[in-house]
Amino acid sequence: MTEVRKPQARPARPYFSSGPCAKPPVWSPEKLNTESLGRSHRAKIGKTRLQYCIDLMREMLRLPDTHRIGIVPGSDTGAFEMAMWTMLGARPVTALAWDGAQLFSGGYDSFVRKSDFAGGGVRSVVVADYDGDDVDDLAHWCLGGDGPTTVWGAHKCGGLTRHDARQPRGAKKLVVDAHSKKVAHVAARPRHDHVATSSNDGELKVWDVRM
Repeated sequence: MTEVRKPQARPARPYFSSGPCAKPPVWSPEKLNTESLGRSHRAKIGKTRLQYCIDLMREMLRLPDTHRIGIVPGSDTGAFEMAMWTMLGARPVTALAWDGAQLFSGGYDSFVRKSDFAGGGVRSVVVADYDGDDVDDLAHWCLGGDGPTTVWGAHKCGGLTRHDARQPRGAKKLVVDAHSKKVAHVAARPRHDHVATSSNDGELKVWDVRM
């Protein structure tokens, strides 16, 4: 292991932190533009200033247009927001479920993801991928009554799917033609072999899923 030595050189004015910092010698209150002081960041002037900062960052960092820049609170809240944007996906998320320190999320991008918050870090993996199955968009989903080993999916086409989360994410799933219209919700009865579905066709069904 390479030994890292403590730097001997120190800044002439080591007054900096994430909070109030030492001002440069040329600073004065008169130079502050107070036009936006007290205005909400959701106001037109606030949005304009934020966009200006984002444009400057993109130019300085030479980021391509495919990369998005976000300005969030400099705290755990902001860090969590950024993590959720990354892990939840680009399309609407229709359901969330906790299992211990693991957060499951998924929706219309037809993926169900598992984000593990144990150990101080965040690790996210896809546990169910419906892209190759005989169903369309994932409208809703839930974990099985036995816990996170089973994922039940409700689809816009009226299909109901069962995925064994211990199998590869793209493994072939059991598909049932459950309703004539979109399956809006699915719920598994804890510690029992029953799954309920509701649909835009106006019907509520309870399924005996013993196999």
